[in-house]
Amino acid sequence: MLLSLLGLSDDSTDTSDVVFVAIDFENAESIRKKTSSEEGCEIGIAVLDTGQLDDMISAVSSTYNCPGNTEEFIATYNFVTGPVEYLERKSRSFLFGETMRINSEDMPEKIQSCIPQDRKIILVGHGLDCDLIALEALNIDFETDSLLSIMDTFWIARQVFPSERPYKLRRLLQKLRIDYPGGALHCAGNDANFSLRALLLLAARACQRTHLRLTKESKRARRREKRGREKILRKKEMDEIKRERRENRQAARQDPQYRAQRAAQAEILNGDGFLEEGDLLRLEDPWHNQGIVATAEVQNNDGSLQEGDLRWVETPWNCQGRDYVARPWGLQWVMMHDQA
Repeated sequence: MLLSLLGLSDDSTDTSDVVFVAIDFENAESIRKKTSSEEGCEIGIAVLDTGQLDDMISAVSSTYNCPGNTEEFIATYNFVTGPVEYLERKSRSFLFGETMRINSEDMPEKIQSCIPQDRKIILVGHGLDCDLIALEALNIDFETDSLLSIMDTFWIARQVFPSERPYKLRRLLQKLRIDYPGGALHCAGNDANFSLRALLLLAARACQRTHLRLTKESKRARRREKRGREKILRKKEMDEIKRERRENRQAARQDPQYRAQRAAQAEILNGDGFLEEGDLLRLEDPWHNQGIVATAEVQNNDGSLQEGDLRWVETPWNCQGRDYVARPWGLQWVMMHDQA
């Protein structure tokens, strides 16, 4: 599960064979300068076997916090070279056992003894550049087949919290709510342990963010699907209404009675039997069941009425013009959509 969260899941990788090894050096420069015996150097190693990881991941994923008894899952070692005073000072800070004083020339052997052999290794640390240089100076080179990945929590934190400024280990632990006593940092064993715990919590936070993102996307998708279905239903309903109206209009237009009802018969009030512009008309409008006296205007501007001419009749009762089409039997009122 953790490998999947960190993007390392591979069908060819047996996750139960993976071991996380966190490493930290204090005063790593003394190794390169070969002065670790005089100046003192501290090496911290924390090991997490994924064979024991299932229970811990369940606890981490359920609370998005790190369980307090991580010593049960993470084996932590702290080695010191150099003067006794350096050993005493560093021993007081180490939280996960006893600090062991070793000779400088024994450092490679001690480091190798803490790392399970014939296992897939994921190397972990916070700001690993100096630590990798120290490992190279000690001629510790993991076999290509055994080293599965190198995970720097400094860079992983920037991916999980992209809007935040770069994290030092102290600030990252505060962000992840990993408690530690004052003065515990800059002790190599503690830093290695905290880096490994931070990696687990970063994976859990990434899982939480992914879950929330997928939940939001799922809700948005359901809303879009619902709106789409409603839109399709509304369109079908409107199409059906339009189709019925269109069929009703077509059927009505074929009905002689309907056509007769739509005709408004005109009577020329000047009595000369010939309609010219300005003549008064009485229109018997079947829609209002009353006679309407109106003034006719010939829209083709020739001053006479011929079949097919459009007439604009100003009705005094509402001062609204209506279009009429000239017919031999009088004037027929035509609705605007009928003219189109």
